[in-house]
Amino acid sequence: MFNAFVRSSLIGGALALATLPTFAQSYTHQVVVLNEGYYNVSTQEQVVPVTLGAYDPAAGTYQTVATIDGARFGNHVLVADQRIYVAADQRLLVFDADTYQLLAEATVPGIRRFDLWEDRLVITLGEVGGLPQYCEVRDKNTLELDYAIEASVLPYSCEAVKVVGDKAYVGINNAFDWSNVVGQVGVLNLATSTWEQTIDLGADGQNPEHLMVSNGSLYTFNNRDFTGSSISKLDLASNI
Repeated sequence: MFNAFVRSSLIGGALALATLPTFAQSYTHQVVVLNEGYYNVSTQEQVVPVTLGAYDPAAGTYQTVATIDGARFGNHVLVADQRIYVAADQRLLVFDADTYQLLAEATVPGIRRFDLWEDRLVITLGEVGGLPQYCEVRDKNTLELDYAIEASVLPYSCEAVKVVGDKAYVGINNAFDWSNVVGQVGVLNLATSTWEQTIDLGADGQNPEHLMVSNGSLYTFNNRDFTGSSISKLDLASNI
């Protein structure tokens, strides 16, 4: 399995992802790929290492740019501000998007996914055996912890996270407690650093794993009990 992120550039070398001038011709500079690797649980052997790769669509070439030793699996990758952010097993790593040099690293037990807000990373957590928190916010440059949502407020493991404006929407699934999954979306107000509310997706919205935003609505892809799936829709203006 792999996670991929397309990195785009303006002809002439300036980076851009969303806001391109109408007169500029754009092209895909590279596709960053996080290869999950393969860890044999029975033998506790890392059969295939976790690697970070880069694909050049223009040249049709692929190269491994970093091997993440000591990580059993890769979780998530995101490119922003000429940096590559990677979640791998219990670690959060930051690479330079041009040289692939490792810039920063932090131990984050249970790290699952993350999204960016200003100079912060909003991170979801999940782990077998439980953690003291399941959502935390860190400085995107130093990776130091800013604050976390206490387990008394958010008692379940989380997966997807999507930042919209000054709010982070968090997919809450309790998926590491296999027989007791839940279906909720949490709303973290990043401007005030407060947990605003937790929205119940109902019986058909169990185990939300992916969040997508389109035309003012938040869509959750729910894996339910792993035998079927569903999609839930929330209006971002009313959270209904």
